Amino acid sequence: MKHIIPFVLVLILSYSPSQTDISDIEVQIFAKTKREHKTKELLIAFLKKYDLTPYLFTRIIIIKSRVLSHSHPVLTINTKHNDDPDRLLSVFLHEQIHWFAFERKRYTFFAIREFKKIYPNIPVGHPEGARTEYSSYLHLVVCYLQLQALKRYLGEKRAYSIIETNDHYKWIYSTVIKDEKKIESILRKYNLLIEKNYLKAKSQLLSFTLTTCNLASISKLDKPISGSTWRPTTTHNLIHTVVHLLD
Repeated sequence: MKHIIPFVLVLILSYSPSQTDISDIEVQIFAKTKREHKTKELLIAFLKKYDLTPYLFTRIIIIKSRVLSHSHPVLTINTKHNDDPDRLLSVFLHEQIHWFAFERKRYTFFAIREFKKIYPNIPVGHPEGARTEYSSYLHLVVCYLQLQALKRYLGEKRAYSIIETNDHYKWIYSTVIKDEKKIESILRKYNLLIEKNYLKAKSQLLSFTLTTCNLASISKLDKPISGSTWRPTTTHNLIHTVVHLLD
């Protein structure tokens, strides 16, 4: 049995599901209206269709009509895009990425400092920029990562179509497209590329498990591995933890 444990661990840590494990995701509806129920259905459908795990930084979501979608204190999505599910996915990813930027605010600050040198006259206010100067710079980070996420899940053509036709942050989105490589290099410099971080953490976790755990301690995992308590979400939560440890 001991000889196959490392192999089993490799299978677990290299597991790449085609959909998100939603067992620990809580989607609440605020007023229980038909539109809110519809938005929830669409969101659950996306979670089941795609593996959104690399972009899940909070697992509590509220669906609420007649509000602006926002990330904090609790991620809240409005019902505006029930007739355009791809754009709903775009908004959901955008708000999740705000949590990523907040969790890595030190590195986000460093990136913003460089953006201030490149774009000294950044627009503020709707429809070109965000509400404050700082928020406009922050959205260069968020909107770039949003574009990359959409490319992954919807393909380049649809991703650019959504970004180009948004009715808000117009200057920010156009700049993210125009200066895509320049912005990427800055985010890479400060370890702010989500998928790169996720894959690196996954690799580090696998390497650490196989090279530093002795067989005696690993053997204690025999029972949970063979049972139902070890789920893909457990591994993904560990990976997100390792991302922070690597900072």
